[in-house]
Amino acid sequence: MLVEMPVNDDWLAIYRVVSQDGTPAIGAAFIVPMPTSQKARRELRKQLVAIDVVPRGGIDARMMRSLRVGVAQDLALDVLQEHLPPDYLRGFHGIDPERLAAQRRRGRQGNDDQFYARMAAAYVGALSGKAPVVRVADEMGFSREYVRDVIHKARVRGLLTEAPRGQAGGALTDKARALLEDGS
Repeated sequence: MLVEMPVNDDWLAIYRVVSQDGTPAIGAAFIVPMPTSQKARRELRKQLVAIDVVPRGGIDARMMRSLRVGVAQDLALDVLQEHLPPDYLRGFHGIDPERLAAQRRRGRQGNDDQFYARMAAAYVGALSGKAPVVRVADEMGFSREYVRDVIHKARVRGLLTEAPRGQAGGALTDKARALLEDGS
């Protein structure tokens, strides 16, 4: 079953509701541009109904709050800029590479991969004891929340491997080790 809820005049949230042991669970959530016609809405719904396997428990509010849209946007911009040639962007996607560079979010300039590799290395070094995020935060003078976010970004950037859900862990990737060797 699909449940629709307008976000605003331009956007629509669509939730795929499934049954797990007789209990409804949200199996997928989409935020899409508001369909401009009933035909477009029907076509969209057909595509979304095809989802059939949902992890136990479905999507909850905590998971939705954990989405890092800004991080995802930065990652998408990185992929577009670093891995796709300008002619391909222009011709196939209609994206102007010069405007793409200007689309970076405004505000303080972000940290480079070297910074995230150093933080990931400090985190991996702190894994031998308890509460590695707290240890790194205390040693480096950052808040715990900031260190947690930096570690997440290091994973997203491919500098630190995943850890079991809800547990500390991970290892430096080859990419992180190469950055650390270059920076020393």
